[in-house]
Amino acid sequence: MSLGRQPICATLRSVSGILLGILLGILMVILLTVPVLAGNPVSDCQEQATQLAVGSRSTGTGVNNLDRQVAVLIRWIDEATSYDVSSTRTDPPEIVFTASGGLIEYEQRQIVVEPNLRGAYDLSHRRIYLVCPWTSGNPRNVATLLHELVHDIQFQTRSWQCSQAAEWEAYQLQERWLVQQGIAADFNWVQILMLARCPRDLHW
Repeated sequence: MSLGRQPICATLRSVSGILLGILLGILMVILLTVPVLAGNPVSDCQEQATQLAVGSRSTGTGVNNLDRQVAVLIRWIDEATSYDVSSTRTDPPEIVFTASGGLIEYEQRQIVVEPNLRGAYDLSHRRIYLVCPWTSGNPRNVATLLHELVHDIQFQTRSWQCSQAAEWEAYQLQERWLVQQGIAADFNWVQILMLARCPRDLHW
């Protein structure tokens, strides 16, 4: 009875060989195509930012969309808080666009942009990082920019026990701005409270 299985096994091996060849061919096509389609995420992001919104401050073409957005947000912070925003209004921080997976210089070290990160403020260089996709037409994207501008104003005008301590107020202002746009922030305030505590405030 075992003799009858040999032709079947041979046929299965033949079919398996054909399927394996097809799969290898598909894999080669994917490997050859993906790098071309994916490109450089950071440079693609910067190009997208320039096209969408945002313009470049180094072009010398005058006030652009991003400059106007920054001015509007600084005015909002001025009206919503008791901070003196004149320093940030006169000399706004640098704004740089980056992409998830890219490297940014943050607090004198390089870090990888995690998938859940939407923005960051680097105090040592007075630099705001915005993570693409970003557009001034998306209120949540604009709220991220607001949050980082709040940090610049916070550190320009007062001293903090640690940089994390500024987060609670920045998130509160971000939420207030979103609510005014009719959008629920849905922040995890317990997580933000832990984030805003200075290292020596934590006891395990």
